[in-house]
Amino acid sequence: MDDIGKHAPSYQLDQDILNARGIDMTVEEVAGLPTCKYSDRVQSLNLSEDDLAFLKGLRRRIKNRLASQNSRRRSVEHLRRLTRELRALRACRDDALSERRLLLDTRAELRDRFNTLRSHVVQYLQERSDYSEVPNIDHTRINVDEDKTEQNRQTNRQIYECRLDKLVQQSVNHVYREKICAKTVFIGDEVLDLCVKKRSHGRKQPTPKKVAYCPDYDDGVLDLKVKKENQ
Repeated sequence: MDDIGKHAPSYQLDQDILNARGIDMTVEEVAGLPTCKYSDRVQSLNLSEDDLAFLKGLRRRIKNRLASQNSRRRSVEHLRRLTRELRALRACRDDALSERRLLLDTRAELRDRFNTLRSHVVQYLQERSDYSEVPNIDHTRINVDEDKTEQNRQTNRQIYECRLDKLVQQSVNHVYREKICAKTVFIGDEVLDLCVKKRSHGRKQPTPKKVAYCPDYDDGVLDLKVKKENQ
């Protein structure tokens, strides 16, 4: 198998054990042969029960090891693919934001031109004693859009606050590599007071920590950094 060839040094000990037992097989044959060919190969060697049990355990152990390596490789490839997709999405987002800024600048410029033209028309009509009504920009529609934007911002903030405790819990579990109780208390605009409680001998031992969070409004990412009390 190609995977065994790539990790030949790690299987050298297994090969030495095979040679010491007098089994005329290589590690590649033990783990790489199909079931039918493997059975024929083992039967042709006329091995003892101990050697057969050893080969069975060795074949299962190597296959499990290769399956774990392949799983990790697929996970890494999946993460790389997600990274590429994330970069592409960020590039599209940057283009969209750039286009949005350009459109906002264009709208502001057109609005200034409209106001200038309207002032000129109003002045011209007043000079002719004509008090006809001159149309103006519809502020009502703009205010409605701003209200919707503010409502969406409040909704996103509520979702953010609901998911923060779960995010902190997962982060703490990852740091300590075990499931523990984490309580999040807001004590300021830029600092979270994280009280970590580790279970030991049936009691909860509080270990106070401070977590500084830096919200990145452009990426929508919450950066959590665990700090000790003496820092």
